[in-house]
Amino acid sequence: WLNGQDPFDEADEFIRDLKAAEFNPPDGFDSHVFHPIGIDGYKSNPVFQKRGDKGLVISPFLDENAIKVIQDQIAVYKLRVFSNKEDLDSLTNSTLEKCDSYYLAEMIRDGESAFSETDEGGEPQQQNLHAKVFLFEDNGQAQLLLGSSNASLAARDRNTEFMIELVGDSVYSKIYRDLTGVDGKSGPFFHYQRGEDQDYQSKDDAITQKLRELEY
Repeated sequence: WLNGQDPFDEADEFIRDLKAAEFNPPDGFDSHVFHPIGIDGYKSNPVFQKRGDKGLVISPFLDENAIKVIQDQIAVYKLRVFSNKEDLDSLTNSTLEKCDSYYLAEMIRDGESAFSETDEGGEPQQQNLHAKVFLFEDNGQAQLLLGSSNASLAARDRNTEFMIELVGDSVYSKIYRDLTGVDGKSGPFFHYQRGEDQDYQSKDDAITQKLRELEY
């Protein structure tokens, strides 16, 4: 399929070698499944089909309606959402109240600015969140999805994406500690709280959201 979209040299050799490759799940996981999404025969996105007692999302470009869908897939605990601060700012208060939300530390986002141009040989760049991870757990069984799909309805309904699903024992607590630190304050993500007088969405964010909806 990929070669049909954008032909490349030695495609036949690549496909032949890929068929011979052996993929082994990492320690702690028993099996894996590849999920091509948005192509003939593979239209559905598993992120929006999984269910569990606990759920955790790492994603930029949060979509209000997509987060609501995933919230409904979690039976017991609040959905934990890790994202950029500006993306969390774009969610309504009612949606945030049903989430346990965390934003990427500014120290990490703006870390390159601590170095001069001569130190790094170029302009400092913001290190915004790009990873996409979705975790669903039920009775100690983990379903972990990683890949290109973010938490948006476009990723669910029309984008071409690729995810890998790992199935194994519970990793929810470990991932949470890795993201927030043992004390909840020393990891790369900090707990997000909106001020009482803070508007949930700036005018620029509102315009951006409308443009996304029009594009979608």
